[in-house]
Amino acid sequence: MARRGYRFMVPVSSDEEKVSGVGAARAAAAIPVPQRQIPARALATAGAVIVAILVAAASYLYWGRPKPDAQATSPITSLAVLPLTNLSGDPSQEYFSDGMTDAVITGLAQLVP
Repeated sequence: MARRGYRFMVPVSSDEEKVSGVGAARAAAAIPVPQRQIPARALATAGAVIVAILVAAASYLYWGRPKPDAQATSPITSLAVLPLTNLSGDPSQEYFSDGMTDAVITGLAQLVP
């Protein structure tokens, strides 16, 4: 089958030629290196795909991002703190969840100028 596997194409030479460098130069000159060329149609298609991706990314960055609302940029004027619940199941520990709720409210109140 053609084009399957590898083929050894270097001429065999003695050790004296390898040392002098004559054999390596002759072997390199004797074997033509096939150069694979990419078809122009494939290059044009790849270029068109890259340009399309760049245009799509630029248009998303310019027009596609959501615009900030006027309400989203207004400062926060109030904050609600919901009471913490007692997850221990022991009714005698209810004071702890109430105390933690009060501590959160006090800490947040001190942040307001």
